[in-house]
Amino acid sequence: MNMIIQFKKNLKAWLAGIFVVLIGFVFVFYGVFSPKATRGIHGTAVAGKVNGEAIFIKEFYRDLNQRIEFFKQLGLKELSDVDQVYLRKQVFQAIVRKKLLLQEAKKRKLFVSNSQLLQSIEKIPGFQVDGKFDFSTYKHVLEVNRYYPSTPPRFEKWMKENFLMSQWEEYWGKRVLVSSKEVEKEYGLEKNCRNIKYVFLKLQSKDLSEKMNQLANQMIPLFHSSQDQALNDFLKREKLDTVVRQTGMVSAKRNHLAGVGNAVELFKDAFHESSPISLPKKGKAKCYPVVHGIVVGAVIAEQNPDLKKFAEEKMQWVKRIKNEKIAELQKNLINQRMQKAKIEVNHAVIEGKN
Repeated sequence: MNMIIQFKKNLKAWLAGIFVVLIGFVFVFYGVFSPKATRGIHGTAVAGKVNGEAIFIKEFYRDLNQRIEFFKQLGLKELSDVDQVYLRKQVFQAIVRKKLLLQEAKKRKLFVSNSQLLQSIEKIPGFQVDGKFDFSTYKHVLEVNRYYPSTPPRFEKWMKENFLMSQWEEYWGKRVLVSSKEVEKEYGLEKNCRNIKYVFLKLQSKDLSEKMNQLANQMIPLFHSSQDQALNDFLKREKLDTVVRQTGMVSAKRNHLAGVGNAVELFKDAFHESSPISLPKKGKAKCYPVVHGIVVGAVIAEQNPDLKKFAEEKMQWVKRIKNEKIAELQKNLINQRMQKAKIEVNHAVIEGKN
């Protein structure tokens, strides 16, 4: 499962562009969804249902193929049995979410006309001859594509669904507002940065807690903005199995340290207007109890928001905040519909037992 998770961020961007990618490939893909892979499964068999609407087996394998091909392009040639089951479940959940959004789109009367659909199809180069749409070519390309949707009606239905999904952005866009105060606040949080130097002393047993506290306090005067020699000498002399680390410039949104975990109180002090641990402001390092030990930390550099750049970048920040709000609204909508939905699962298909 770790191999799947490490590509999670890449998947989001890839899935957003899958429609374009499919058209670019002109449907010559041939992957796990082949006659051999689905032998014995009837064409109308279902992988599950969402509020009575079928998720056909071919639809499930189409989306599964896309994911697997993506991993292959990233250099992951084979998936373990555990990864395959995990991936199949993720694909099924993604289709369920899409079905729920499409069902909701109909309720909210989001609409794609047949003329809009046909105009878009006619513009696809793979369906043209001498720059003009050719129905025979259109039909042939879909037929030789060993991959659902392989007929004009199925393809047009699939296209229409994708257009409906894209309309959600426009739908939310008309309803989401971003105020100047929101933009200024978000920009301030993101651009107000600190570089924190720290040492983590891991507590091996309760009996050593007093000793650890003493060592931590002895390190406080050894923290300097520009060099670590005194700290490194101390760690070596005391035979402490740890290192001096720096966060690099991080924003006020963060509250965790690499190798440590959450350090809320440290970050609160680091970003306070009169920070007691800011070495540039004549502060000094401080000890903070954390899970499994003690962190000694201090701010060694500060970076404040540049108001001139803010004026130049403001519209980019408006768009970013708006997109984040839209994503949150859509996520909440899906969660609400998931709770009320009647979802049926063909476990033999989803778990690869067919």
